[in-house]
Amino acid sequence: MLLSVVYTEYALLSSVFYNQLYEIFFVSLFLFLVFPFNDETRTARIALYAVLIVLVIYTSAFFRKSLMFVYLIFFALLILNLKDKKYLLKFAALSVPVIVLMTFFNPYKMFNSNYIGNTETLFWGHTMYGGHGGEAALLIPENIERYNRRLKEFKERNNLTDMTRESMDEFEKEEIIGFIKSEPHRWILLQARKVLYTFGVVPERDGLLMIYKGKVPVHWIVASLILQLPYALILILFILSLDLSIKDIIGDRRKSILYLFGIYLIAGISLFGPYQERYRPVVFICFFIPVIALNSSKVMNLFQKEYRKELVTKIALILLLLAVWLYQAYEVLIIYHDRYFKIVQ
Repeated sequence: MLLSVVYTEYALLSSVFYNQLYEIFFVSLFLFLVFPFNDETRTARIALYAVLIVLVIYTSAFFRKSLMFVYLIFFALLILNLKDKKYLLKFAALSVPVIVLMTFFNPYKMFNSNYIGNTETLFWGHTMYGGHGGEAALLIPENIERYNRRLKEFKERNNLTDMTRESMDEFEKEEIIGFIKSEPHRWILLQARKVLYTFGVVPERDGLLMIYKGKVPVHWIVASLILQLPYALILILFILSLDLSIKDIIGDRRKSILYLFGIYLIAGISLFGPYQERYRPVVFICFFIPVIALNSSKVMNLFQKEYRKELVTKIALILLLLAVWLYQAYEVLIIYHDRYFKIVQ
């Protein structure tokens, strides 16, 4: 509760009621029901929790698509617990209605005019066209020139005069597949960059502007610190409290659910498409902070002799994170100063 209160990015969301609040609400409610569903042994209660979980997933799709592919977590839990027939039956029975609803009766697809059912999201996240890689816009002159040239070649090759959404899908698919096949190493590095920059040192834009351009004048450096210091504290505490042993996670079903869902959320905001810093409060509130709370004693135990190896590993991870932050800060303040400082001008 304390970390949620001091987490500035999250506190600022409520002042404008961003979409992330819908996601945090429904994801929290989902986890609140999945944990007792996981532990329950009485058939009637299992059925009740299953109905409530399905209703939460279905209702959430009227607002956001965060839980649209949550059945993937159920499949992963099935694989992790193949030897337990009761557990298999529970999550198999839960998976079927979710898949049917999300495939054929998905409210987000039917009623949301902003739904992207094409390859546009994948295109920005799996090619080098967006920004300096993994961003959702053409910003760099060389990328714009290359994009226009490749699009022109595509149109000539397919005898097209105008580009429909379907033909754009084909063009984007061609570019994605071509990039992955010709430069798989760059594609892998792009995915790593997206994850690191999603949780990077650059303040989330809307929150920064709310503090910097609010009624009380605040210098952009002070505004950045107000945002980033609680954020950095929570991220470092998460690394220190993180379970490094796969056996510890698989051996605890609640941890299995929490970690699988955390991976699902991180993949959704950074790997699936372009990286999205503005959606990281969902990960912090629904994954990072719960892990810190769950393993709070682990942080103190790290300083005991038997945990020395784990402490060294986690310090190395923190130093890697700080190195990425330093380089990203160098990019923002020196290399791409003009681009980033347009926000605070």
